[in-house]
Amino acid sequence: MGSGLDSWKTAKNSETYGCIIYYIGNNQNASGNWEGHGHGMYLQNDTFGIKKIHNNIVFNTYGYGIKIWQTTTTAALGNFDVQKNIVFNGGAASENLGGVGNNYRTHNFFVVANGVNNPVVNTIIKNNYTYSGTNTPRPPVNAFGLNYGVRNMILDSNYLTGQTRLGFNNTPIFDASFKGNKIISGIPAAYGYYLWGFTPTDFPQNNYMPTPDSIGFEYFVLPNKYEEGRAHIVIYNWANANVVQVNLSNSGLKPGERYELINVEDYHNDIIKGIYPSNGMITISMINHTSIEAIGSSKKPVSQFPNFGTFVIRKSTESSTTSTSNSPQLMSMNIFPNPVHNSIQIECNGLLEGNYTIKLRNLTGNTFIETNQYFNKDLNQIKLDVNNYPKGIYIIELIGMKYSKLQKIIIE
Repeated sequence: MGSGLDSWKTAKNSETYGCIIYYIGNNQNASGNWEGHGHGMYLQNDTFGIKKIHNNIVFNTYGYGIKIWQTTTTAALGNFDVQKNIVFNGGAASENLGGVGNNYRTHNFFVVANGVNNPVVNTIIKNNYTYSGTNTPRPPVNAFGLNYGVRNMILDSNYLTGQTRLGFNNTPIFDASFKGNKIISGIPAAYGYYLWGFTPTDFPQNNYMPTPDSIGFEYFVLPNKYEEGRAHIVIYNWANANVVQVNLSNSGLKPGERYELINVEDYHNDIIKGIYPSNGMITISMINHTSIEAIGSSKKPVSQFPNFGTFVIRKSTESSTTSTSNSPQLMSMNIFPNPVHNSIQIECNGLLEGNYTIKLRNLTGNTFIETNQYFNKDLNQIKLDVNNYPKGIYIIELIGMKYSKLQKIIIE
């Protein structure tokens, strides 16, 4: 697609909320170098009416992640409220050759005016989370107010990784509050300074880190205001731990509810299921995750695990009602604990009475366990010992006359 979502000035007073956008754009050959074009979000707005961009996830685009720019040099641009978005791997889907000396840049955030008399005005960019890994030819940067500057802009409490560029010393006007941000480089020194257009002494109320931390981890849970029991999770795994523990007490989930934890890089396949505990703490693996490839591209997907990961957690939509008649109910298969160390309990509800085959296999298709079990409304559980199998991600498969069900588990 040319763009994931275009929200231009005709969409007045609009809100873009909770979207997941990836693999947007295309490659174009520029003098022998493939450049990525097409952005996750391409946003324009006039100087009246607020445009809200909240709680979205944008990643692995061909062009930029979130672009705020005006195509003409005369129209006004501004009145954006951009908060709690997760933006990473801008440009990573492109075949961009990158490298030192290639001036074509990739961006997670690109907020830039296009007219000498029209700086970006009245814009809030707050509590957003970006990531730029070193495993792309040109690590994405974040640019705010270049060319013609900004007026009344708030840049507050964002996580900005890769190079951060402000139009502070290079623009006619830079009227901005820039504080509370965590600014992290991590890109190779050959690409130049990790700050561009300013120095830490210009804006001292921020946390400047020329290199990423190497201990601990940080995470943020962003609940969805429109869907109870759903939240986005972003994890900065500085120490590259195999697993982290996350408190989800603000997610909207309730103790005892079944949940699905979804890796956004493989949204329809990399799903871990569990039962929400009373203390709100769950364990999340940062290894053995999968990423889908872009259709039509020969490039392998770019992932930042275990350094960085983004998940969606949501209340499971499967029914937990056991069948009490000959009419089949909605079938559910619940596995706990997950992740697992020694043994797992498999509970199946809504099954027709009969014999079922249960398999444990790895992601390459090798079967480790294959057993048969008779299920009815009174006998609907089975216990499997997985203590002797290598650590990693496995598939539990339930096969019957009427049902076939798959679920991923993690053996630690």
